Amino acid sequence: MKKLLSGITTMMLVIGLFTTGVQAKELNTQELKQMIEQTNKEIYELINEADDKGDALVISYEANKISEKQLNHKLDQIIGQLIDFTSNKTEKVIKEAAKNGVELEAQWIEVEIGGRTVLVDPLITGGF
Repeated sequence: MKKLLSGITTMMLVIGLFTTGVQAKELNTQELKQMIEQTNKEIYELINEADDKGDALVISYEANKISEKQLNHKLDQIIGQLIDFTSNKTEKVIKEAAKNGVELEAQWIEVEIGGRTVLVDPLITGGF
């Protein structure tokens, strides 16, 4: 009987320790909101930076400093980097939120970069 009680007590202790460790890794709601806000801030900063670069390229093109081919190539690069960055950032935060039982989704918004309309995906909350 003592062995049985000892075994049950040991098993409960192990389960208790394991459960506590898992809970310690979970983000609380405030930390998750801060992560989302920081990610969105970074995304909007990159959008503004890409917009400024696109505008500068258009001005250079209009001043005959670069060709149309160069303009298109450089705009493609800027837009590609913007989309890659936002997609990677949102994916990481969405996965982290899912680990913590919160469902997030990306909402596509239109932004203009160098006269082109581009869809970018900052985060919105879905499960708070």
